[in-house]
Amino acid sequence: MKTGDRVQVFDERYHRPIGWGTIVQVARNVHTDEEVPLIMLEGKSQRKIWGDRCDWITEEAFVKGGIRIFKDMKERDRK
Repeated sequence: MKTGDRVQVFDERYHRPIGWGTIVQVARNVHTDEEVPLIMLEGKSQRKIWGDRCDWITEEAFVKGGIRIFKDMKERDRK
C-alpha cells in the first residue's frame, strides 16, 4: 500500500461497495502500529475516509481475484 494506489472501498458494517478512491496519505495507528490509508473517494463528493473505518482492496488485488474467478469458471466449464 502506498500513496497513489487506487482502491475499492466497502462499507465496514454491511460490506456494500462505496466506490473507488485513491490513497492520498498513509498514517500509522499508534495503538496497533499498523499502516492506515486515507482514501479520497472518486466522484462528486471527493469525500475522504480513513482505511480503519471501512474495508478496502487495492485495484491490483481486485483484478487478480477477478482473473482467478474467471479461470476457475472456465476450468469448471471444461469438465
